Amino acid sequence: MSIAAVADGAPVALLPPTPGFSPARRRVFEAAIVLFGERGYHAVSVRDIAAHLGLKPMALYTHAKSKQDLLFEIVKIGFETHRAAVGEALLEAGADPVDQMRALCTAHTRIHLRYAALARVTNRETGQLEERFTPQLEQLRLEAVRSFNEVVARGQRLGVFGADNPTLLVRAVGGMGLHAPDWWTPESGIAAEEVVEAFTAFAIRILTGGVPA
Repeated sequence: MSIAAVADGAPVALLPPTPGFSPARRRVFEAAIVLFGERGYHAVSVRDIAAHLGLKPMALYTHAKSKQDLLFEIVKIGFETHRAAVGEALLEAGADPVDQMRALCTAHTRIHLRYAALARVTNRETGQLEERFTPQLEQLRLEAVRSFNEVVARGQRLGVFGADNPTLLVRAVGGMGLHAPDWWTPESGIAAEEVVEAFTAFAIRILTGGVPA
């Protein structure tokens, strides 16, 4: 994957720093992210991932019990990375709902671009996981969504955000960052910083557009 600066100077990468990952385990996960992203989960076999790395299939089972477990671990990293980014942004944003939402949208879009390949797999392939994985992932997803919901609700109470359906507002502002990895790459001709700033500005306009002047 190409390396390019994203927003605050951090590079595009396949995986965030992951404590406890050996270099060999990281290579397996990165290969799976690339192949799942290019072909889709069901079109990729353990043998394909091993061949991509020049290994025998059995070598992969030291890093994941099955292809399902490998996808689950990748998706969990995606959810945890996103949750940490938006949580940290909210803590540093102060008390004003507009500032909080600006920080949330910036972090939300930035993390999707910094780990674009991971985000694509997380967003597209989660539905391929068995039900046994659902509770843990749903909890992670809800924790991140709750941050947006609470800020929107507070902004509406204070009269700085419009009175539109809050669920639709959150889907609108969140959807921009969520789908940015579907089309953005370091070679797309648009700087990641420009995408982050524009989508954040769009989100604030959506939220404040119905507020009387």
